Amino acid sequence: MNVVFTEAALADLDDILAFVALHYPALAVPFEARIRAIVARIAEWPLSARTIEGRPGVRVVPLVRFPYKVFYRIVGGAHRDSAYPPRCKAAEGHRRIAAF
Repeated sequence: MNVVFTEAALADLDDILAFVALHYPALAVPFEARIRAIVARIAEWPLSARTIEGRPGVRVVPLVRFPYKVFYRIVGGAHRDSAYPPRCKAAEGHRRIAAF
């Protein structure tokens, strides 16, 4: 599964990472590691997160130790052998990022 971030999600992530690094520098590395772990989990098991009531197709993964959540939706199917490669994204206007 490819995980694709929207421009808005990337901007939010940049802001959040900068905030954590500035105000909680000792937590910056574990925080980023937790986000990376969640993205890897979404890529491997896209259906594992709970759905959001009233938001069809939207799933959420809490960061647990941190007061944030990762919201995503599956686009194109959730099976690796699907005719259309599945992707996770939050909205239109997305880009794939190599650094994250």
